[in-house]
Amino acid sequence: MQSDSSSDQWQEIESQIQETEALLAEVKQKFEAAKTTDSDRQNLQIRQQELERKLQTKLNLQQRQELKAQLQIIQTQLEDIDTGISAQLITWSSFKEPFWQIVRFSGLGFLLGILVKGCVS
Repeated sequence: MQSDSSSDQWQEIESQIQETEALLAEVKQKFEAAKTTDSDRQNLQIRQQELERKLQTKLNLQQRQELKAQLQIIQTQLEDIDTGISAQLITWSSFKEPFWQIVRFSGLGFLLGILVKGCVS
């Protein structure tokens, strides 16, 4: 009877570890997506500054209109990126469960290590 209970406990722990690993992979994926998006945003901001500097120089009307159109497109892209970054940010509620699972299993691993060391000594 105890062997079934012990086996069930180990299966439950293994299941929880797999769930935690899946959640951690999801967090890593969101982090990488946010990094990529932030890099894109920085590149667009640099391009926007370059176009604004060009707009300050002496240009004919057609060139000014083209630059203003490009600036408007970049501004729209920046707004879209900012909206996307806001949506990708990890809120505490989505991070809370994996965080506590990591804390719990790290603590469990630490305690198991102490028990094994105590049994060996």
